[in-house]
Amino acid sequence: MTGAIRLYTSNRLELLAEQLAGVVAAPLADPFEQEVIAVQSRGMERWLAMQLAGKLGVWSNCRYPFPNTLAWEMFRLAFPTIPEDNPYATEAMTWQLMEIIPRCFATPDFAPLCSYLTEDPLGVKLFQLAGAIADLFDQYTLFRPEMIRAWEWGVSCECCSWQAELWRRLAKGKKSLHRGALLGNFRKLLRSDAHLPGKLPARISVFGIPSLPPYHVEILAALASRCEVNLFLLNPSSKHWFQIVSPLEKVRKVFKNPNQPGLFDLLEVGNPLLASLGGQGRDFFEMLYEGYRLDEGRGGRFAQPDRDGMLHKVQSDILGLVDGTGPREPSLEIVAADRSLQVHSCHSPLREVEVLHDRLLDLFETVPGLVPRDVIVMTPQIDDYAPFIAAVFGGVKDSARRIPYAVADRTLASGGSLVRAFLELFDILDSRFEASRIMDLLENRFVAARFGLDDDGLAAARRWITESGIRWGIDAADRQEEGLPPFAENSWTEGLDRLLLGYAMPGDGTSLFSGILPFSDIEGGEARHLGGVITFAEALFARHRSQRTDCTPTEWAGYLSELLATFFLPDDEVQAEHLFLVSSFDELRKKSGDAGFTGTITLAVVRTWLMERLSTAGVAEGFLTGRVTFCAMLPMRSIPFRVVALLGMNDGLFPRQHRPSGFDLMAAAPKRCDRSIRNEDRYLFLESLLSARDALYISFIGQSGKDNAAMPPSVVVSELLDYAERAFMVAGVPENRQRDAVRERIVVKHRLQPFHKDYFTPTAKRLFSYSAENCAAAGSRLSGGGETAILAGLPLKLPDGDQRQLTIDQLLAFLGNPAGAFLKRAGIRIEGVEPPVEDREPFAANGLDSYKLSAELVTEYLAGRDPVDKIASFLARGVLPPAGPGRAALAALRERAGHFAAVVAPFAALPALEPIEIECVISGCRLTGRLTGINRDGLLRYRCARLKAKDQLSCWVHHLFLNLCAPEGYPRRSLLVASDGHREFPPCANAGEHLATLVELYLKGLCEPLPFFPETSYEVATNPGKSEKLLSIWNGYQSGKIRHKGERERERAFDLFFGALPPEDLFASPGFREIAQAVYQPLFASLAKENR
Repeated sequence: MTGAIRLYTSNRLELLAEQLAGVVAAPLADPFEQEVIAVQSRGMERWLAMQLAGKLGVWSNCRYPFPNTLAWEMFRLAFPTIPEDNPYATEAMTWQLMEIIPRCFATPDFAPLCSYLTEDPLGVKLFQLAGAIADLFDQYTLFRPEMIRAWEWGVSCECCSWQAELWRRLAKGKKSLHRGALLGNFRKLLRSDAHLPGKLPARISVFGIPSLPPYHVEILAALASRCEVNLFLLNPSSKHWFQIVSPLEKVRKVFKNPNQPGLFDLLEVGNPLLASLGGQGRDFFEMLYEGYRLDEGRGGRFAQPDRDGMLHKVQSDILGLVDGTGPREPSLEIVAADRSLQVHSCHSPLREVEVLHDRLLDLFETVPGLVPRDVIVMTPQIDDYAPFIAAVFGGVKDSARRIPYAVADRTLASGGSLVRAFLELFDILDSRFEASRIMDLLENRFVAARFGLDDDGLAAARRWITESGIRWGIDAADRQEEGLPPFAENSWTEGLDRLLLGYAMPGDGTSLFSGILPFSDIEGGEARHLGGVITFAEALFARHRSQRTDCTPTEWAGYLSELLATFFLPDDEVQAEHLFLVSSFDELRKKSGDAGFTGTITLAVVRTWLMERLSTAGVAEGFLTGRVTFCAMLPMRSIPFRVVALLGMNDGLFPRQHRPSGFDLMAAAPKRCDRSIRNEDRYLFLESLLSARDALYISFIGQSGKDNAAMPPSVVVSELLDYAERAFMVAGVPENRQRDAVRERIVVKHRLQPFHKDYFTPTAKRLFSYSAENCAAAGSRLSGGGETAILAGLPLKLPDGDQRQLTIDQLLAFLGNPAGAFLKRAGIRIEGVEPPVEDREPFAANGLDSYKLSAELVTEYLAGRDPVDKIASFLARGVLPPAGPGRAALAALRERAGHFAAVVAPFAALPALEPIEIECVISGCRLTGRLTGINRDGLLRYRCARLKAKDQLSCWVHHLFLNLCAPEGYPRRSLLVASDGHREFPPCANAGEHLATLVELYLKGLCEPLPFFPETSYEVATNPGKSEKLLSIWNGYQSGKIRHKGERERERAFDLFFGALPPEDLFASPGFREIAQAVYQPLFASLAKENR
């Protein structure tokens, strides 16, 4: 049929590809001419190219433009004078509107815009508004070209007067270049006998696009008069279904037309799923058949599913336009082994991915010939799920359970490591320069590489920043510019000055030079890293100061390029991201310049522009790579896969809800084939259902992670389940329970934790897991113990050789953390968590810093020196509040230390005796050490702090060695003085026995983790009955807004071995109480009477 669009339809994309192969197999007249096949995604391009190569043997010399690109190419062939880039592209219009809108404020019609932009000092609202209007105008040229033409003729209604005026100002001098005008001229030209300046393609094919706006179809119809145009469309049904309505639409139509009593019977639903989900395709096909000449001489090619599972029965019903929800038949009975339709209800995205991993392993085992490349996993929120996918699929160490995978469609804003670091740099330059954020940026591998810092250098930088007292702010002047008091304490400049001075002239930690306290803890090997840290910080400060003024887009483009080059050294892995950023900066310069924008913008506008650009730019990798493909749910993902999995099908998130702006004229008066995101998503779900060959897997967050409350799935999932409940049956179940029984067969409710016992219990057949680690964890929970795989093979053998030689300090370290000593002997290292870098200047000295300062002050007082000379150095350390509050805090510490020193002085002033060298054998172990702090009255230990169990235990061990090893004439008495009391130990006759008990515990503790915790065990030994304090000492407690960590949290080894046990079980265990009594009872019994 001459001048008609050749239409090819099928319910299977493979059959459409076969038809396309048959068309393109006929050679073009010009052997060098490229074949033109329009597609809607690069994933479809890749799949189609592989299909054609497989069917034709060789396939090349073809290009795959998107519909908009194809349309503009055709316009330029017809009208060579139009520019290469569309002057009415959204970004171009945005820059033009940025200048036009402020000039319109004096016009009364623009009062709403003027009011909206009243408080916009940074210009961000203006930029966003210009972008929103530009996007609307772009949609108007596509879907309402007749309205645009009316505006240009001066016709507009009151509701759109300001938009019409804005368009007229925008289009001034270039009315013929927008899509609406070009379409009209293009149709006239092609339908005439006039010669075209450019050569049209001999053949144009459009493949697999679910829906096209009338604009594009008009172009194709015009092209069909001059060249061959083929349209290959996926059609869900082989029947004429373009007039069917969904059950909800049927009710609405009847309700709106009460005067048509027979309307209900006239309206056909056909297949309820197709009627409900297929609205977009229905409108498109109806528009095609009603408005255009179509050549269907080749007919459609349709195929029934070749299997008989639930999924395939649903697909067959849609194909035949059959309502399968009628009377139940035995043939519709669900087979127990049917895995073709699965719905999984989980508690979180992480659990969704964990469950998916196990279910895919099951499918690979049970579905013949299924391999990873046959599986696609789609989600509406790929950026949110990508970290969980990497953690679960990328974290499997067992090769038997490892599934190769790839993640596609991640946006650069979330998926690009270089891009994320660049955005963080952007934010930092307009921030308070918090130390933690600066350190995080410096630890980025591209930044560290640029400034020559390796892992050792970064570790040194973190320590320097923390210990030099850097918290936030560049310097006093920078703080003053932010409207804050101009103090220099805890600023970057003060901290860096300390570092540089400490490198140039290391001090004693107390002497100041020009008011600066040199940071003396820079080791020789670390000095080479200091230059990189200083250069990095100074570069940040310089860029911060240079970006405070408004600039033109061209100037900002140069600034951004220089920023990227200064701070980042990209490697090969991120070359694509680097190239994108560089090209984006060039685009900023070019697009704004081409649009004629001459104004200035703020850094905030530049960041908004960049974020919008990055949020739409994807990471070009991962699709169809021979692995399980994870990707976003996008239109035209109807590529067939044996297994199609859909994650995150949650209520309210899919289908997406689109809220049009209040001035969207299309939303105010919608027309058939207008774009509807909700209808697109519903049709996408239908396409996904139809493209699954073996199984359709769906998961959603169906239970609350907080209280296990039920949460509904997406409405499209509910509709599918509703259809299945009425279409299938379960044998042996009464009719009144059939729907519940069917749902229970399809929907699997999962547990909150992957190591729940039900996954490893044979009776729970619908729940299973392939994870050996989770099985071990479940076994531990079932056995009632806190053991994990780390305890396999315990106890270890008794130590021998060097491990039977220890110092007094090693014995004390063991008693302070027996579980940690066991880990060290077992060769197990707990990955450390770096303490966070502080961002706030101290408002009070913390406990540790107060103790250190107090100890220094006490030392000065006991030496007979007045510490007034060291006040300046104490304040310069950065651990006290700045200015007056810091001096007040130091005065309080001096007063407390002075009182404490006065208490200790009578004992410390006694003549000192020589230290005792310790060397003895106890319980087969050789112990060595040195006892100091002994005078003629005995051993003295003091601590300007509250008395703790560890202090008493340490003094007790030293006291035992004093009594066992002291030479003749030495006193056997020991004294421990604290700020809240003292402990006196008189001579001990059986010190050897007590030390033997401790050494035997040491030997046992190297073989298995001992349930001994200095503070918690001390409380049990002190109060053998029920103690209210015990739980708070172990687990910690909340005091107002302050969280006090318990002993379990402070020592990670304690938590590793004993944290999973319920506290009441731990405290009641015989081993815990026996060891506490064995350690502390001799100590209590030996105390002087007044201390007991």
